[in-house]
Amino acid sequence: MPRKSKRQRKQSPEPSLQEQHLSEAVEQSQLPPSSELNQITQPLPPELSAESDLLTRPGANSNEHLDALATDGGAEQSGGEVIGPAGAVLSREEFRASFVGSFGVGAIFLPALAIAPDETEKAAAAADAIYDSALEVAWLRFLVDPQSKWVPRIIAISVFAIPKGKAVMVAIQEKKKGPRDIDPSAPLSPRQPAAGPFPRDVETPLGG
Repeated sequence: MPRKSKRQRKQSPEPSLQEQHLSEAVEQSQLPPSSELNQITQPLPPELSAESDLLTRPGANSNEHLDALATDGGAEQSGGEVIGPAGAVLSREEFRASFVGSFGVGAIFLPALAIAPDETEKAAAAADAIYDSALEVAWLRFLVDPQSKWVPRIIAISVFAIPKGKAVMVAIQEKKKGPRDIDPSAPLSPRQPAAGPFPRDVETPLGG
């Protein structure tokens, strides 16, 4: 078979500039090696996997994780009202002792506030009524809160205001009594003038 001459051989054409750009784009768009794919698709950590299962399982409530957080706060309810974090309140006996003791402090300045022995049962019943009301009414909650800032403030105000109020009442009563009447039969004091007309008011007889 006769050989072709060099002139007859077809030389392969050089790629054009457009073909070179197309080839580079294809190379850049190739997927990474399998080792890198394995790193991308490796399983999630256990805590993230559990959250994902909670949100994606059929019939699951998407707010369950929020409900769990609300339950962890420990808020209790009593009579339809939230007591506070972990439901920290004074016991009935502690509140009763505090209630009776507050009257004892007030009796230092106003003896009428002291609780007599025959008033013990009535005082306990009143303390229980206030305790139950404080558990049901939101704006009275500070009375049963052991960390309340309002009870010490009320005590401080009372310690100052009660004696002042008592002093004002005494002053008003003294003012209503008015000046005291002079008793004619009482012995005269050196500063009190003698009763009767003054010497200048006595008429001098004519020709005397």
